[in-house]
Amino acid sequence: QTVVIEDLSADGRSFEAVSGFRTLGVQAMITVPYLSGGRLRFAISVQQDNPRVWQTDEVEFVREVTALIYSLLERVRAEKALSDSEERYRTLFESIEQGFCVIEMIYQNGQAVDYRFIEVNPMFEAQTGLKNPQGRTALELVPNLEQEWFDLYANVAETGIQRRFEQASVAMGRWFEAYALRVGKPEQQRVALLFSDISQRKHDELALRQSEQRLEMASWATKDV
Repeated sequence: QTVVIEDLSADGRSFEAVSGFRTLGVQAMITVPYLSGGRLRFAISVQQDNPRVWQTDEVEFVREVTALIYSLLERVRAEKALSDSEERYRTLFESIEQGFCVIEMIYQNGQAVDYRFIEVNPMFEAQTGLKNPQGRTALELVPNLEQEWFDLYANVAETGIQRRFEQASVAMGRWFEAYALRVGKPEQQRVALLFSDISQRKHDELALRQSEQRLEMASWATKDV
């Protein structure tokens, strides 16, 4: 059962795990256990050092991540028994089919004007068409990238509010479906992105709409004859 606590200091539960978190200064948390075959396999916990009203989509995101991690762990175990936890997580990072990156916002006079790619996974290039991005900025790679991308990611970095969205970039000639969330300390202004290129899907949807419109127009024209 998922445990959602908005204020540990006011929570009436007294089980040992919660008491332990209180001593560490944790004030709010989401803990999602993963059960398989009736057995507890592991649990993912997101914590905060002050009270917080968790949103429904935040709880659902932790559940989704928990399920994704379990499926990836199963794949890794089937391929190779890994002895080092750092190697296990690196394998997970490199095996996901979506593009993934961590970016750091760049500001000028208080406004987000660019961002730097801190880390990318192997699928990043296939999903974006951008080569050797790590350590470089978005404008180095796409000089005319739209300002709306900087504003969107800056909002996530500044507020900590996660965003799931579909958006087009004319400069890149692609549509993206993405999930953005703040990572690290707030002052680092870093955002993690999990995304897919959905340009072909959008092209197919547009072609279908245009075909339906042509059929509808032909139908009306036939009626007028």
